[in-house]
Amino acid sequence: MEDELNDLDETSLFFMKACFAQMESATEISKIIAEHSNKEDVEEDDIVSGLIYRLMTPMEDSEVTRSMGVIDDIITGDSSEEEEEVTVDTEEEDEKEDITEESSDTIKKVKHPICNCEICMRARICKLSYI
Repeated sequence: MEDELNDLDETSLFFMKACFAQMESATEISKIIAEHSNKEDVEEDDIVSGLIYRLMTPMEDSEVTRSMGVIDDIITGDSSEEEEEVTVDTEEEDEKEDITEESSDTIKKVKHPICNCEICMRARICKLSYI
């Protein structure tokens, strides 16, 4: 992977890292929203809220530095987190596809975060402003 990255010019590499850093930060926001909603797993509503939050709320310098560091660690392979191997039962996967096909004609409203902490309130405001 590093050989492929060496072929990119510096501007393209920085842009790619910045996009991944934004996605990493949105994922962290989604996790916080899910935790504050007392959910065991991150759901699609949490992910949408996290993405909208990150789209509409500029990152602070410390957030940029942290996210860029995480992306640099992933690219160089220095990540201290162990990769978990996820196995998905094919029956569960088929059921999810059936549900998706059935509900593709209907519009689903994204649920608001329910917590009153700063992040969840900002996520609600961003979502209302975005739509």
